[in-house]
Amino acid sequence: MLAAKKILYAVVDPAQIKSRHPLLFKKVFDLTFVLTQRLSTIANGDVKYFDTIDEAMCHGRFYDLVIMQSVGNFIIQYRFLDELDEFYKANRNFFILVFPLTPPVDEGDGGREFDNRMIVVNVVEWERLGCPGLDEARELTGSAPQNLRANRIVHDGSSPLPTHGFQETMPIVRTKRGRRFLDAAASGGLTLHIFPESIRNCSLYIWPEFQSNRLYEGLVNCDESLVSNPDQRRWIRLSIPSSTIWIFNSEPYRFNIPLRQCDAYFGPAAGFKYLDILAYNPSVEFLFYDQNEDSLDWIKALKFNWDGNNFEGYVDGQPNKLKSKFKYVNSSITQNQRLLLHSFGGEKGFKRLWNLFRLSNARFLKCDLFNSCDVRTLVSKTNAKHPFFYYSNIFSTNFTLTVFSREEAEEKYRRFKSIVKTKFPDVVMHGADIGGRWH
Repeated sequence: MLAAKKILYAVVDPAQIKSRHPLLFKKVFDLTFVLTQRLSTIANGDVKYFDTIDEAMCHGRFYDLVIMQSVGNFIIQYRFLDELDEFYKANRNFFILVFPLTPPVDEGDGGREFDNRMIVVNVVEWERLGCPGLDEARELTGSAPQNLRANRIVHDGSSPLPTHGFQETMPIVRTKRGRRFLDAAASGGLTLHIFPESIRNCSLYIWPEFQSNRLYEGLVNCDESLVSNPDQRRWIRLSIPSSTIWIFNSEPYRFNIPLRQCDAYFGPAAGFKYLDILAYNPSVEFLFYDQNEDSLDWIKALKFNWDGNNFEGYVDGQPNKLKSKFKYVNSSITQNQRLLLHSFGGEKGFKRLWNLFRLSNARFLKCDLFNSCDVRTLVSKTNAKHPFFYYSNIFSTNFTLTVFSREEAEEKYRRFKSIVKTKFPDVVMHGADIGGRWH
């Protein structure tokens, strides 16, 4: 259902981090914006920045759905869109999806206000209510209706909501954030929907308004000991790359790109996707690159030591220290193996390609694609005329923006492609850019 909707992915700054801590704003804005760009490649939409929620909603008139995130909110699970789609199908006339309402920071009367880390607005219903503004930046005037009570706030029922002692019959009174949204919902008899737990678990908010200086230092230095907030610490841990070995690929095994003329293959040391080029050219030359020498050693050992039978047994027979580094998506090695064989036409088709690979000429080179010198050295290792250079999602991982700003990362990506194309004018390149768009 989301696929048929016109979506605005709005990134906003209601906590005014841009003016309070410009360096931190730049860091968390880049992360929020780029992670949202990657999400938008799955459910197509426009990704735009606005200073305030009201500005975003003003622009949102031209869309069906506004998915709004405050700077510092990261959607870390792409199943967010599947979960949102399921909610939408079951609640087609919903007005708004929000996090549990919270006590206002400057009110002592027990009222509630929006937790605006993430909000989803159904524009049709919003317009039917007269396009109310959130008015997050200034005090509102007028009296609040007393008929919007907790029983108008619903959720998935799978777990208690973190509402800080919220009483079941407590009236919601006027506060600074969200009052007009709440008033409009009350007057229209609409329900405020709380994000189901399955959707809430797909995002992580790192509270840039909390201990901002410490958070900035923690992000820059990748040091969780500098912060005390558990969400901030969690994100810093997620931002530190580990020495993993991808024994299967997370993307489809077939390239579906014309590769018949390609005489060399450049690709990361991971999984089995590289076998697909052998279906076009059985004598292709392989040049595997990776920053992780363990990954290079794994593919090299696999090529020389594994005969193509009982991969699960081969994996199980590896030393425990090595097995602790293995990574794959899906539920099990058995399921991944089934998908792998099916992708290459069954066991017989896979073994034919595997035996060709074992006979092929292959080189294994440590290389960082963000380092221009490394890339120049890598492309100098072959005399091929029409190579295929596969760079997967190397430029669109969370780790990219741990080290570089968005502009720096985009420049690194541009230089990488320029070096490869200068060396090989007839090269075929395939992979994702910084924003997760595949080319």
